Amino acid sequence: MSINKNYIAIIAVVIVVAGGYWWFQSQQTTPADDITPDDPALAVRRAKWESWQETMYIGGVGGEFHPGVQNLGSGRVDELQSYLMAGKLLWNGQAEFLPNMAYFNPLIAESWEAKTNTTTGETYLEFKIKEGLVFQDGTTINAEAVKYCYEQEAFEMPKREQHRWTAPAYWHTHAWSRLEVPDEYTLHIYIPEDGFLPMTFAGLFALNYANIYSPTSTELYAKETDPIESFANQKGFGPFQLVECIAGEREVFEAWDEYPVNPLGPYAGPSRSEDIKYVVVQMYTDEASLRMAVEAGQVDHTAGGISRADVEDMQNNPALVVDYVPWVGAADLLHLNYREEFYPLNDTNVRKAIQYVIDPDEIVDKLMFGTAEVSDSTVRPIQPYFKPVMKQIRDLPMEERLETARALLTEAGFPNGFTSELWYPSGGSEEFSREMGTIIQAQLAQVGIDIEIKMIDSAVYSTFRSEGRLPMFFRGWTLDYMDPDAEINYMMLSTSTYLTIPLGFNDTHVDDLIAQGRALLDPTGDPPERAEVYEELQDYIVENGFTTPLYISGYWDVKQAWVEGYEYWYTCDVPYQGVWAASKVIPEDWATRDPPIPGYTG
Repeated sequence: MSINKNYIAIIAVVIVVAGGYWWFQSQQTTPADDITPDDPALAVRRAKWESWQETMYIGGVGGEFHPGVQNLGSGRVDELQSYLMAGKLLWNGQAEFLPNMAYFNPLIAESWEAKTNTTTGETYLEFKIKEGLVFQDGTTINAEAVKYCYEQEAFEMPKREQHRWTAPAYWHTHAWSRLEVPDEYTLHIYIPEDGFLPMTFAGLFALNYANIYSPTSTELYAKETDPIESFANQKGFGPFQLVECIAGEREVFEAWDEYPVNPLGPYAGPSRSEDIKYVVVQMYTDEASLRMAVEAGQVDHTAGGISRADVEDMQNNPALVVDYVPWVGAADLLHLNYREEFYPLNDTNVRKAIQYVIDPDEIVDKLMFGTAEVSDSTVRPIQPYFKPVMKQIRDLPMEERLETARALLTEAGFPNGFTSELWYPSGGSEEFSREMGTIIQAQLAQVGIDIEIKMIDSAVYSTFRSEGRLPMFFRGWTLDYMDPDAEINYMMLSTSTYLTIPLGFNDTHVDDLIAQGRALLDPTGDPPERAEVYEELQDYIVENGFTTPLYISGYWDVKQAWVEGYEYWYTCDVPYQGVWAASKVIPEDWATRDPPIPGYTG
């Protein structure tokens, strides 16, 4: 099998609104002129600021804390803990993608090499693990420890009744077929027969799976039958360790002084925290509460949770910095069911007519507030072989698009349109889905397609979608790896439980093309034939009305202007992870006021 790929540089946009310090002048407690150098009050206040400077407050919304190294809770705020406490064999670089997966840097492993088993012909990756590394409980990090963690995530944790975690099983299953330990510091990871190396690297080193933690502490404190409080004693290999957890409210992490300094620097992967002693991860009940805390200076950096509608205001606040990176968030599409019971949605001309009518610019302009871009393909513009196939339609004048749509509907036998249903789930995004559905409903009404918008309970919705019982629905996917296979495989392969099976779609020629695209991957440079494969797969979208791409969201977060070194991690699904590189600047007028929030003291 082919085991490498080319990458293109990811576009990163950092929106920095410079100017002034923060608005806390109104909170002056003692005029600076009234404090003499030997005034005891000055020393007390300085101590408060130094404690504040050592504490990084991170805020987010939603989810549930679980006090363990493994990501057993929910929400963006909880999953940050594994990046602070766990480890990985390799770590993805901070700023850009490089060819041949070179942006994966050594961390626990010092090197890796692809090899072939001369007896079986299987491809495997040989990882050499650094000697001398220990977990936070003092036990040795070796190949057996890594094997323990991978196998627990893949096989044991998905079967639990409590402290269950099912998500990693999919990635482990597609990343490796078996693990072997030929000696204490060597691990062999065998690639599945139908495996794809970019997917292996994404699952094990880029996403929030395949975390490496102490088997000893796990067996003592973090088994299925242990109470949740016991998990706080589980130890990993990260620059911070958990010291406090208050359910539904906050987690506190303390810098681990024995964590090594990363020889490649703190933007190549985790490194000893030199300036931040404590990280307080605070859970807020809603987006409005988080925004108020940010504007009050009580949150140094957000971990998600900032409303799209609030981004522009925060960009205009001179006390704040908004980090934004496009094209890496959810790529949302309008999907139409192919099953006969939803006729005429399975008619190619009807599907193409809908593509002509839908105007995603209206969605982006009205609902996205500068946090998304119009999508013109199933492949992202930052991935190789992107072809904006929808642009040829969307560049036409709207009246011409509507005339073409009416002609296609007439050819399909529906000159006056038809009726159908668009379903969406209850939950945190229901208002957004309803508003987007309303826009789609009004657009399709222009050609006589009458859409009823229906909301159902999220659990029922998931069941109905899996069973193929939804006529029309939205579904998106965030960026996993930089190859076009990341989008095409889940969206168009006939065995995809994520989308094609729920849609009733099955095209053996498409399956063959996807297999060819993987097989043509070449470590020395892809042949021209590979580009042709993905161009054909993208052309299929418009030639057959396969789906209607709408928009691709970005990631965004907000930090205070006094935060330095906390750079957005553009190449990762958790872009706000690099706390270990951060520091906070005490303002020049510190003597005139107390910090906006006290530093953590235990």
